[in-house]
Amino acid sequence: MTTLTNTTSGNVTTAKQTNNANSAFTVLRDWLTQGARVYRNAPISLTLTSLVLMIIGGLVQGLPAPYGMFASKWLSAGVITLLWPLTWHVLQNGKFSLRSLKQFSGYRYLPALGMLMMLPFASQVVFGALAFGAPGVDLVLYQDMTNFSRIHVASVLMASAPLGLLMSFIPAYVLIKQASLKTATVEGIKLAVRAIKPLSLLMLLNMALMFSVPYTFVLSAILVGPLLFCVNVVAFNYLISEDTQTKNNDNSAS
Repeated sequence: MTTLTNTTSGNVTTAKQTNNANSAFTVLRDWLTQGARVYRNAPISLTLTSLVLMIIGGLVQGLPAPYGMFASKWLSAGVITLLWPLTWHVLQNGKFSLRSLKQFSGYRYLPALGMLMMLPFASQVVFGALAFGAPGVDLVLYQDMTNFSRIHVASVLMASAPLGLLMSFIPAYVLIKQASLKTATVEGIKLAVRAIKPLSLLMLLNMALMFSVPYTFVLSAILVGPLLFCVNVVAFNYLISEDTQTKNNDNSAS
C-alpha cells in the first residue's frame, strides 16, 4: 500500500512522500496529475513563453553549419532554463508573471549552464557517429535526413534522453535554490539518481513522443513540452520537500 500526502496552502500544492515503498508508477501518476494542475493555471502563457524561448534559441541556427547548430543549442540550453523560475512561480502562486524572474538569481551562470546543458546534444553526435558513421553526424549537425527512416531519426534524438534525465534538476538548483554551478551539478545529479525510477518512466514518455518524427517539434516542443516541463517542476518540488521533511524528522528525533 502506498500513500502520498498532498499539503495545500492557497494555490500551492506540494507532494510529500510518506512511504518509502511508493511505486514509481504511483509517484509518476502524482507528478503528472499535479503537473497538469500547474499547467492549467497558465496554459497559454506557459506555452507561448516556451515557444518564444525556443524561437530565440533557434534564431542563430541560420548561421553556417555546423557553427549555427552549436550556437543554437548553446543559446537554447541557456534561455530555456528561464522556464524554471517562471513555472516555479506558477506552482507556488497559481499564476504566471514575467516579473517573477526578478525574485530569483543565478542568471550569471546561464552562459556556463548553457554549455553544460549541451552535453545531451553531444551524446546525440556521438551516438550518430557510432551507429551510422559520417551520415549520422551529418544528421545531427546539418539536419541531413537523407536515407534515414523515422525510426533512425528518433533513435538519434532519443540518445540524449539518459544524460538529459541525470541533468534534469541542475538548472533548478542554479536558478531556484541559488546554488553555484558546481553545487547544482552535484546535487542535481544526486537528486535525479534518487528518483531514477519515476524519472525513467517520465523519460520513456518523452521518448515515445520522439517516435512521432517528423512531427516531434509540433507535438513535444509546442503542445506537450510545456506540460511535461510542469511535471519536471512538480517532481523537483516533490523531491526537495521530501528532503526537508526527512531533515525535520531527523532533527525531531535527535
